[in-house]
Amino acid sequence: MKKSLIIITVFFLLFNSCDTDFNVNADWEEVTVVFGLLDQSQDTQYVRVNKAFLGDQDAYQMAAVSDSLNYATEDLEVKIQRVKYSGSDLNILDEVILDDTIMFKDEGDFASDHNLIYFFKTDNF
Repeated sequence: MKKSLIIITVFFLLFNSCDTDFNVNADWEEVTVVFGLLDQSQDTQYVRVNKAFLGDQDAYQMAAVSDSLNYATEDLEVKIQRVKYSGSDLNILDEVILDDTIMFKDEGDFASDHNLIYFFKTDNF
């Protein structure tokens, strides 16, 4: 009886294991991240528009490549609008299309060779 219990236990341990294989990455989806802190006392306003990313490679390697973070400038039209709500209606009062520029960025984990920033002159906007 003890022999059969030991054989069944060994058989069970050898051929029954947990399956922990799973894919932590979902299907590719483009996610846009916009960051801007507008300050009406400044004459120039800056806004960043980047991609959020997830891939099969090391995140540090992907973040070091500027194409992983930035959209091509010809693919985007970045604009800011001044709006007024009237009940449930939205009225656009003014609109400014932002220009792009490359700004210096200290070295770090994220790409610093092509630090793309969008800006506009406040000019009483």
